[in-house]
Amino acid sequence: MFLEGDFFPQSCANEFAFNMGIMMAAIWHLTGMVVVRIGG
Repeated sequence: MFLEGDFFPQSCANEFAFNMGIMMAAIWHLTGMVVVRIGG
């Protein structure tokens, strides 16, 4: 994420979505369970 200005918000959203997919795949691989919701 080395973008600045108008491109930064989209870059941040893309990075979040990519990393969330990696995290959900890791959870599935480790536990065999599918993530359906993440609560705060």
